[in-house]
Amino acid sequence: PAIIGGGFAFGDVNDKGADLPAIGTLLARVTDGAGLHRFAITMAQAGASLDPAVRWLPNTIGRYRVLRLIGEGGMGSVYEAEQDHPRRLVALKVIRPGLLTPETLRRFEREWQALGRLQHPGIAQIYEAGTADTGVGPQPYFAMEYIQGMTLKQYVAERRLPVRERLDLVARIADAVQHAHDRGLIH
Repeated sequence: PAIIGGGFAFGDVNDKGADLPAIGTLLARVTDGAGLHRFAITMAQAGASLDPAVRWLPNTIGRYRVLRLIGEGGMGSVYEAEQDHPRRLVALKVIRPGLLTPETLRRFEREWQALGRLQHPGIAQIYEAGTADTGVGPQPYFAMEYIQGMTLKQYVAERRLPVRERLDLVARIADAVQHAHDRGLIH
């Protein structure tokens, strides 16, 4: 399924038989993104599962225009976004809707504080951290260097790298990880 403009779609039917995707689609048509966002948070807190092919795609977060979802982890989502001043692409990480608790906020802040202290060519730089008003309350985020490319697996497969060159890549990655470890960060 396609992303519903500015909101969520759900892949569940609740115990009353309501078709949540249809409700989400209806809300997308009759409310702004914030109304759909409020619905999504309510449904997530009620235990509804999100359709994995469809996620909340905000139009903006703070002063960043969101272009697409790059990926998700246990706590957050990362979007490719555009910053106006200076004009550049950034990777924008946010806590996923429905998961904002004092503990996740502390973990998120520790993450951007720690990453912001690292200076290494193999580690993306943090540009800014803040909180944006998304219409349903504060949305913590941090913007960092966006590095275009492919996954390591794709890179190795596409180039059919011999073992020696693969080992060189592993050594460069290990150097970046060691840099973080030397500063007390474990990933």
